[in-house]
Amino acid sequence: MGGGETRERRPGLRARWAIAGAVVGAAAAGGVAYATVPDGGGVIHACYGKITGIVRVIDPSAGGRCFGPELPLDWNQKGPTGPTGGVGPAGPAGPTGPTGADGATGPTGPPGPAGPTGPTGPHGTKGVPGKTGPTGPAGPTGPGRTRPARGCRSRGRRSPSTRRRSRPGSRAVPQTRR
Repeated sequence: MGGGETRERRPGLRARWAIAGAVVGAAAAGGVAYATVPDGGGVIHACYGKITGIVRVIDPSAGGRCFGPELPLDWNQKGPTGPTGGVGPAGPAGPTGPTGADGATGPTGPPGPAGPTGPTGPHGTKGVPGKTGPTGPAGPTGPGRTRPARGCRSRGRRSPSTRRRSRPGSRAVPQTRR
């Protein structure tokens, strides 16, 4: 190829495969967009290969079907509620949580019983004597004797130093014992 000849390039084999792949991909995307899985009733349809163990989802409304050695499977997206299971074993204890806030103060409880009498304490120090109080009022005069009581020394007699002397011209009256 010499001398200024230009050759027109035609799309090669690679380009043909790329275009074919794009067409097939667009067709597949359109088919997936059209398919409705699960169907209007919420059922998912699939085929299970007995030999291969492969499960493939199909859309019967778009013409999908199971082949000879495959088993058809249908299941609901949401089934009926099953029975409640049994109680499981207790799990391990969790870590201790943080201390909660203080609660409100409760009501005052009833008084408790009296405690036992304690031991006698030691004697205290002697206190300072108090001041003398005021003299009280005079009491009433008692009944009876105006002369000294028995057992007094004078027994109603005056000592010679305290005897009354008689006045001149009068007579002294002798005292008698009673």
